[in-house]
Amino acid sequence: MIKACKPCTTDLLTVAQPTDFHELRAMPDATEEIHIGKEYGAFDSYLIQRGFAPQQMEDKWLIYMTGNKLQFHRSWTGHCIYSLSVTPREGRLYLDNCTINGNRDQYKSESTLNERDHVLTLIDYLLIRPFEQHRI
Repeated sequence: MIKACKPCTTDLLTVAQPTDFHELRAMPDATEEIHIGKEYGAFDSYLIQRGFAPQQMEDKWLIYMTGNKLQFHRSWTGHCIYSLSVTPREGRLYLDNCTINGNRDQYKSESTLNERDHVLTLIDYLLIRPFEQHRI
């Protein structure tokens, strides 16, 4: 299915907040961890820090920065699926490790081997290039 993704607004100054969703759930005790190891340039880093707030039922994610963490919650359930450790480096962002929700009642990951690609795809499609059409 091809879907056009939108950022939280067309205003490049708006930043997604945890308060953009009515009931967020914390990361459960059961987790897995993977290494991301990717750095983004200054403008992409700015776009990542803005996050993504769902605007309609079809938007599946709430993504926001809190401290040095980039949090990914499912918009329908509020479950925290990914929590990325982010290190600022001279105007750039370095994505280090990612904690993945390991509670199979909340998130059914097929394999941690695909999770890195999934996280980077979400960042690319929802945060960096939201106005293009993507297959997600």
